Amino acid sequence: MLVCGAERIDGAQLWERVGRLAHALAARGIGQGDSVALLMPNSPDFVVGFLAITHLRAIAVPLNAQFKKAELAFCLRDCGVRAVLTDAAGERAC
Repeated sequence: MLVCGAERIDGAQLWERVGRLAHALAARGIGQGDSVALLMPNSPDFVVGFLAITHLRAIAVPLNAQFKKAELAFCLRDCGVRAVLTDAAGERAC
């Protein structure tokens, strides 16, 4: 069970969401060894993203949302990130 405030996600729901995101990432060419950044607060979406990335044997690169533009650009270049996952809500942190 994943709990974030009033939101509760059981194991089956979690893995269904992970599977959908992993499938979407794979359809966009993400696979083993590719770096994918996570630019989002601690939230269920972060957990889903992290698990989907690692399910594909890709490399999850968690980024600090407080980075300045130059710091973020450096990390993205240095890690060779192929994609960035963000949280559309931007404020669903636990």
